Parts: sequence; C-alpha cells; structure tokens
Amino acid sequence: ELAVVKSQIRLAPGVVALADRDRVVQILGNFISNALRHSPQGSSVLIGASRTGSLVELSVRDAGPGLSAEQLGQVFERFYRLDAARSRGEGGAGIGLAIVRALAEAMGGRAWAESHGSGDGSTFRVSLPAALRQ
Repeated sequence: ELAVVKSQIRLAPGVVALADRDRVVQILGNFISNALRHSPQGSSVLIGASRTGSLVELSVRDAGPGLSAEQLGQVFERFYRLDAARSRGEGGAGIGLAIVRALAEAMGGRAWAESHGSGDGSTFRVSLPAALRQ
C-alpha cells in the first residue's frame, strides 16, 4: 500500500546545473522514492533547489523517523539497508543511494544526508556544478 503524502516543490528561479538531465532525474527519483517509503501517511515531502556560488543544491526532506549518526555514515554504502529485516521486495537491494553517490561524483558533485533528530525526518542532498549565468 502506498502512503499518501503531500509534496511541496520549492525552486529558485534561474537554478541551472551542468549535469546529465537523466542522471539528475534518477537521483531525485531515488531520493523521493525513499522519502515516500519512510514518511508517515499524511506527512509532507519537501523538494528544493538552490544555487550557492558555483554549486546547485537539490534536496529532498522526509518526515520519517530520522537517521542515527551511525546510519548517516553508512546510508550511501553498497547493500546498506536501514531495516535489514525487510525483504528486498519491500525495502530494495540497498544500492540506490550508492548509485546516487557515484552519479553525483561522476558529474563533479557530491551527495550526502542530514538528520534532524529522532522522529524529525532526514534531508538527502546532492550538489552539482552550476551553469554560468548568461
């Protein structure tokens, strides 16, 4: 059963990254899929984009249980799953975020996660080189 969540997208005007469009869609798809899976029904998933200097940052914030410091250190590792008791069909193979990290690095960026404390969700971020202003 798919949880129903509200989504909000906040984008700054003129935010353009030098990146492969299909790979960015893949990264955001992974972040959003994970956020929906870990957020309680009726909660919000926030999607944002901003530019800081020479970088564009994309973010997806969920309303899930949050991540411990140990989980934050491992969540982008291959085959790591937050709930090892879940089957692959329910929780994936544990390679999505490892692929996200590899894609971000291949495009000259990086990916990371932040947690807002127990029960206050997590934010997954990717930064990519920004396009020069025209």
